[in-house]
Amino acid sequence: MNLPTLKTQPEQSWYTLTAIQAGGALCLPVLIVGYILAHQYGWRTALLALFVGNLILCIAALPLVIMATRTRLSTLALAELLLGKIGATIGTISLLIPLVGWTALQCALMGRSLQVLLLHTRLGSALSISPEISLVLATCLAGLLITIACRRGIQSISTLTKLSIPLSVTLALYAAWHALSTSCAALAAKLPALPLILSAIDTSLYPGLFISLASAIALVIATSASAVVDLPTYYRSAQSVRTGIISIILVFLLVVPGIEGIGLLVGACSATTDFLDALCAGSNACTPVLVNILLAVTGLVTTASTLFSAATACTVLAPRLTYLQARVLMGTCSTTLALMPLAHAYETALIWLSLTTVSMGTLVLGMLLVRQKTLARPRSWTFLVIWIGGCLAGVASMTGLFSPTGHPLVDVVMITSLALIIALRFSKRNLPKKLPA
Repeated sequence: MNLPTLKTQPEQSWYTLTAIQAGGALCLPVLIVGYILAHQYGWRTALLALFVGNLILCIAALPLVIMATRTRLSTLALAELLLGKIGATIGTISLLIPLVGWTALQCALMGRSLQVLLLHTRLGSALSISPEISLVLATCLAGLLITIACRRGIQSISTLTKLSIPLSVTLALYAAWHALSTSCAALAAKLPALPLILSAIDTSLYPGLFISLASAIALVIATSASAVVDLPTYYRSAQSVRTGIISIILVFLLVVPGIEGIGLLVGACSATTDFLDALCAGSNACTPVLVNILLAVTGLVTTASTLFSAATACTVLAPRLTYLQARVLMGTCSTTLALMPLAHAYETALIWLSLTTVSMGTLVLGMLLVRQKTLARPRSWTFLVIWIGGCLAGVASMTGLFSPTGHPLVDVVMITSLALIIALRFSKRNLPKKLPA
C-alpha cells in the first residue's frame, strides 16, 4: 500500500492536531450524548462517566498515536501491517459502518430541524400535512442536501470545514448560555429551598449505581470509539511522539469532555428529555426558528464531511465504484437509516455502531502490545474470524442472547482478546522481520 510519508506531508504541531480533532468533536451528536447522560443517569454519575470514559479512550489512543508517529502509517496501513492483507479490509469495514451510522444520526437530527422550519413557513401551513409525513419529507430533503454538499469531494469539505467551526462554536456557546440562564432563573426562584434541593441531589443514588455507571461509561466510549481507531491517519504527520501525546491528552481529557459537558449542563438544567426541545425553549417566538436554522446549517456542514469519509472508504472497499456512485450509495443508505426508529434511540444506536470498531481496535492494540515480546502472528484469515466473532459477541449481547458481562462493549473486548490470545498461542507464523520500531 503506497502512502504519503513524512517527506511529502507537512509536519503538524500539537495545536493543529488538537484543533482538527476539536473541529470533528464539536458537533450536535456529541452534545446530545452529555444531555442523555444527565437525564438517564443523573448529573453525578454523568460527570464521573465522562471522566472515566474519556480517560479509557485516552489510554487506548496513546499506543496507536505513538506507533503512527514512528511509522508514519495510516489506520488502514497499520492494520495491514499488523493483521496481514486482510487487515486493511477489516479496517475499512470497521470504519465504514460507524461513518454511515453517524451520517444517518445527524441526518435524522437535521431532518427534525428542517421539519420545524417547514411547519413555520406558509408552504407548510398551506399543505396541511401531518407531522409524520413532514418529518419523512424533511429527512429525505436533509439526505439530499448532504449528498449534494460533498459533491466536489475534498474541495467541498475544505470549504465546509472553514464554515463549520464558527457555527459549531456558536451552537455550543448558545447551549451553555441557555442552560446557565435557565439554571440561574430556577435557582433564584427556589433560593429558600436550596438546601433541600442539594440534599435531594446528594441522596438521589441509584440502587445499582455501579451498573448505571458502567452503562454511562460504555456510552461515552461508544461515542468516540471510531474516532480513536482512525487517529493514526491524522497523527502520522505529528512533529514528534511528544507532540502526538500532548495533543491526545488535550483532546480526551479537556476538549471532548468539555463539549460533552455542555450537553450535560443543558440536561441537568432542563426538564424535557429532548435536547432540541430544550434548546428551542424560550419566551421569544422566534427562538425555535433561529435555533433550528443554526442546527440545520451546522448539521449540513458536519454531516457532509462524514459522508465524504464514508464514500471514500466505500471506494477503497469496492474500487470499481466511482466517487459519485459511492457518494449516492452512501447517502441513500444513510437517509434510509435516518428514517428508521433506531436513528432516534441514540444510546442504543451508538452502541450498535461501535461494535465493529471496538473489535478491530482490540485486535490492533493487542498486536501492538504482543509485537514487543514475540514475532508470532496467526494467519491473516484468523484475524477475520476473530473480528467477526467479536462483533457477533456484541450482537448477541445487544439482543440478549448471550452476555458474559452484561455490557456489549465489554463482551466484544473480552471475546476478541481471548480469541487473539488462543490464536497467538498456537501460531507458528511470524511477523515481518523488518517491522517498524
